[in-house]
Amino acid sequence: MTVEPHLPKGMRDFSPAEVLARKAVMNTIEEEFIRFGFLPLSTPALERIEVLAGKSGEETDRLTFKVLKRGEGGKAAEADLALRPDLTVPLARYIAMHPETTFPFKRYQMEKAWRAERPQRGRYREFVQCDADIVGCHSLYADAEIIALTHRILLALGFDGFHIRINHRELINASFLACGIPTDLIPMVAVAVDKIDKIGLEGVKNELQDENFPTGHPKKLYNYLKTAELFDFLAIDGDNKQRIKTAQKLLKDSDVGLHALKDIAQILEILAEMEIAEERLLYDPYLIRGMDYYTGPVFESFVDEPRIGSLTGGGRYDGLIGIFKGEPVPATGTTIGFERVVDVLAELGRMPQPKTCIHVLVTVFNAEMAKHSVELTNLLRQHGVACELYLEPGEKLAKQLRYADERKIPLAVIMGPDELAAGRVQLKCLASREQHDVARADLYWKIAEILNL
Repeated sequence: MTVEPHLPKGMRDFSPAEVLARKAVMNTIEEEFIRFGFLPLSTPALERIEVLAGKSGEETDRLTFKVLKRGEGGKAAEADLALRPDLTVPLARYIAMHPETTFPFKRYQMEKAWRAERPQRGRYREFVQCDADIVGCHSLYADAEIIALTHRILLALGFDGFHIRINHRELINASFLACGIPTDLIPMVAVAVDKIDKIGLEGVKNELQDENFPTGHPKKLYNYLKTAELFDFLAIDGDNKQRIKTAQKLLKDSDVGLHALKDIAQILEILAEMEIAEERLLYDPYLIRGMDYYTGPVFESFVDEPRIGSLTGGGRYDGLIGIFKGEPVPATGTTIGFERVVDVLAELGRMPQPKTCIHVLVTVFNAEMAKHSVELTNLLRQHGVACELYLEPGEKLAKQLRYADERKIPLAVIMGPDELAAGRVQLKCLASREQHDVARADLYWKIAEILNL
């Protein structure tokens, strides 16, 4: 019976050329992680449900792929494991299980995660996350370091029109309270405010109409909000100093809010010391990160074009690890939205274009010469040359060269009986059609010279 092949929703295949291009992007990100002193970490794809549940917010819990129990003792439709929906909770679990970890612990992780998303541009059900976190450090220098790392990665990837928005979770709550919003309504108001980029200020006002709120609250809430300080706060404009100064006036009676503003001002000062251009940074009073576990500064990066949402996002989460460890552990970090980065680079025509990772094709002149081609292939591989041996000795040389050309292999080695007797080979450049007569003993050095190995 023939089975019609198709992919699960939100999953993708990648051709060799696409894999090589994605690896090139990933290598660029990883080089910057290492440059900033982060060490690699790997955790399992599966975690216990109780480890993941309730740590990343209700939406993430709803989108988590659960794994049914197997073997003896398993009940029908009962699940005790789940595919990780992110890399931050597994990091928190790891820290709790490894008390020998030296702080501050700077780790990066570049692995797959899974969520039952509604697939759309930049969002998939299987995706790569590239995380960097600093654990065990209260200092705002740690938050600034994460933002500086993000800035450096975006530059290294070739982005120019981008900016990084910064806010503070305590400032968000203090702002809502100062504007007279009841504590129990803050989450609902925050959801509406978080849409301001998409629907504008008037759209947010419409979202805050009385009929959208639970009964039992003042019916004049919307009428109050129309003129309240909330919209004065959301209308803050100007450069960062002007924005902070305006916010200070609106929050003059909130010690928590003023302290959070001081944190933002200090982070901006540190980033200036790190030589990050001020125009790349923006204190944004309506940046609201969706994760429930953020406790301090939060930040996201955006490109001016195309408008696709945030490329990176993160912040300080001093309470998450303590859920596992039983004592508070400070932490801050960011996620580079790898899939969204790749989509934007592709749309901008800036994706790397590697066609192959193979340096040389060793041709086979005929069946009698095959063993000598094998010896030559082994020699090149021992020297570190990525080398492919043509596996059909009976094929004509023209077909072998066409095979190399189609696969974008840059060089082909040709060795017939005459070359074998003379201790020489012909090295052909497929792109230029230029051919070099090379002593066999010098072949590696000639390849290294041409390919700059």
